[in-house]
Amino acid sequence: MGVKLIALEKKSFGLGSISLVIVVFAALFNHLSFNRGVILGEYLLKPIGLSNYYAYAGVLLFLLAWFIGKRYKKDLFARAGFILSQVFIWMYIVIFVLGIVLNTIQVFF
Repeated sequence: MGVKLIALEKKSFGLGSISLVIVVFAALFNHLSFNRGVILGEYLLKPIGLSNYYAYAGVLLFLLAWFIGKRYKKDLFARAGFILSQVFIWMYIVIFVLGIVLNTIQVFF
């Protein structure tokens, strides 16, 4: 009975590695609040007049991270970026659907 060693695949940095960086930035962009409740995305988009659309920009960043992580899955950290972006995207979908359902219930009852 011999011991089998699992050969770990060595991954290198590449374009897919940016996926994790984009996910972390998008999470901070949408959720980091400072200076009396101002969200980072609002603050960064205010100079170009798009401060009300920071949530859409954040979702687009998550979709970009998802696409890059899926396309370049052989790179280091690409899988982590892909999975985290999926978690955030599904979280936003669930919250959106719950908001619609709760709003509808509130209107009729």
